[in-house]
Amino acid sequence: MAKPFEFVHNAWTYCATTTFGMVVFAILYFQKPNNPIASKENSEKETIVTNVVVKEVTNEVEKIVHVPAEIPADYNKAKILSDKIANAEVVKSGKVLFGMRSICPRVVMDEDVKKVVDQDEIRGLFELVLRQNSVPVDYESANNVNLTISGYLAKSSPILIYNTTVNVSEQQLVFRNEDCKKSMVTVWSKGGFFGTTPKNLAREEIIKSVQEDARIFAVDYQSANRRE
Repeated sequence: MAKPFEFVHNAWTYCATTTFGMVVFAILYFQKPNNPIASKENSEKETIVTNVVVKEVTNEVEKIVHVPAEIPADYNKAKILSDKIANAEVVKSGKVLFGMRSICPRVVMDEDVKKVVDQDEIRGLFELVLRQNSVPVDYESANNVNLTISGYLAKSSPILIYNTTVNVSEQQLVFRNEDCKKSMVTVWSKGGFFGTTPKNLAREEIIKSVQEDARIFAVDYQSANRRE
């Protein structure tokens, strides 16, 4: 029969052994990979780790690129015109009719002249001689060729005093100092005849003068617009 002290001692020994075994079992159990509790703890640990934000900073280089602005069309037109004015050649008097693709004949006559010759007849004659000398005639052309016949009938005797002129006038820009204005400028003027004739012979004399004026203009026109 066991003694009371030995019984108590054995009971405590058994209890300690059992407790130690349970602790060892628990340690081994929680260290298993498939242990849900261990996985939960590991997951919680991973969550804590992933909460650490790592910020990657990219080295950015700022480069200023100068993009040329689009040049306005009006500026280009003004620049072209300015260059043409600055580089314009001095034209000789015989070449001043350059660039005329066609001309528009205009006839002006004084009232006394109309009493001896018809204005439509003179206009037709002037145009005919121009065409015969290869001058293109177009009544829509901006290049006006002006034939003017001035004259008056003497009161004391039946005599006509007359004068013919042919000229080309154009609107030009006139620069003086720092000012600029538009003006009608005569750029070509040749021919022209002055005479006195009896009234009954005035028609024939005027026709001769007009024919010669047209030929003089045609010569300079052809010279200025001859294709090299």
